[in-house]
Amino acid sequence: MEPVLSPYIRRAWYNILNPSEVIGPRVIFDYELVLIKEGHADIEIDGRHYAASPGDMFIFRPKQPHCIYTAPDEQLIQPHIHFDLLSYPDREQVPISYLSLDKIPPEQKGFFREDILDQFVSPFPAYIRPKNELYIEQLLFNIIHAVENPQPFNNVHLQQAFLTLWEQVLLDIFYTSKYDSRQEISAEMFKQYIDHHASLPLTLDELSQATHFSKSYISKVFGEAYGISPMKYHATVQVQMAKQMVLFTNMSLSEISELSGFASLQDFSRVFKKIDGASPSAYRRRKEIV
Repeated sequence: MEPVLSPYIRRAWYNILNPSEVIGPRVIFDYELVLIKEGHADIEIDGRHYAASPGDMFIFRPKQPHCIYTAPDEQLIQPHIHFDLLSYPDREQVPISYLSLDKIPPEQKGFFREDILDQFVSPFPAYIRPKNELYIEQLLFNIIHAVENPQPFNNVHLQQAFLTLWEQVLLDIFYTSKYDSRQEISAEMFKQYIDHHASLPLTLDELSQATHFSKSYISKVFGEAYGISPMKYHATVQVQMAKQMVLFTNMSLSEISELSGFASLQDFSRVFKKIDGASPSAYRRRKEIV
């Protein structure tokens, strides 16, 4: 039986490590989920080395030795969160550890959380290559934004946002191990078509006509492979593209809307707010303040 969760986000951070920087060797008291956004690293977990590249995701467990060695010629951008899965009365007192197990002070040894990951999937992988990487990235950024910009009832919002992210992580692990290879090839084809037409309006009918598969088959296979509907994935890709233009250009929102493949500025604002939680204009103002 799956455990009843009461998640707590201890830290959510869009972190950048310098070239040749080293984190660890260390153990942590809680869990940490790391997404490699840009750069490369050698990540060692329990003595096993992983060549980390953009799109990879790692989960460190309580008391699990690990180390991060960044590449010598590039930064490592690694948005990540520290979290508890269960409720603990001392949750606000637990620090982020950067020490090896033998250097943890005796008074902090009681901070280690119970490791329950194998109750979800056994064995639970330390390394995950998400099929729905873009959606997971969006969910992770939503958590980081909520931590950095708290709103009323923020703990409730954070729990809901984390549970949505956690569900996607679990689905990704499940379908990676169970999925039929022929359907996986089809799903990848649908994803590539959407990626290559990200800046154009796209409907499920058009995707069906272009790939010669039925709409029901596309929706079923894509949803099982990536944990998201094909049209929601397309909208997420569009919004991610638009965010870059909102952040790094002075183009008007109307111009960005058109270049991102939206039918109108109204559609752009509606979809952007649904996915990001803020309107394009509010997102631009927020970045200007930062």
